[in-house]
Amino acid sequence: MSIVRDALQTRKIEKPSHRSPESDRRRAQQILETLRSEVPVNANGFSAIAIKHESNDPFRVLVVTILSQSCTDTAALRAYRMLDRRIGATAHCLSRASVQNIAGAIRIGGLQKQKSKAIKRLARIVDGQPSGSLERIIRLPTKEAQGTLQ
Repeated sequence: MSIVRDALQTRKIEKPSHRSPESDRRRAQQILETLRSEVPVNANGFSAIAIKHESNDPFRVLVVTILSQSCTDTAALRAYRMLDRRIGATAHCLSRASVQNIAGAIRIGGLQKQKSKAIKRLARIVDGQPSGSLERIIRLPTKEAQGTLQ
């Protein structure tokens, strides 16, 4: 955290005397620019970003997000890759796979019993959509989309 604090202080990003949505936006933009220049981040080190770059499939990103909970992104990516190799990381394939087979494929990421049930439930919901994808759900208002996925 001291790297961030030092970077922000050297750039003299101060709080505006009068706060407004515009001044808050400007300050946030300055902070983001400073952080991007001072703190290197490998975006591909994040499992969800890596899968988004590979497939641009919201369902696959959601699956790897479930896998990343309570484990490292490295372990989540390994579990995702094993799942994709053994079963296929699509709603259609996962909705037809048994929870036990899903759990076996994602064991490396830990919490496989809970995660396999969540993935199976998600796959059934998405596979049951007219398009067989998350596209219709993504367009819904947030609360409605959350309700659909629960």
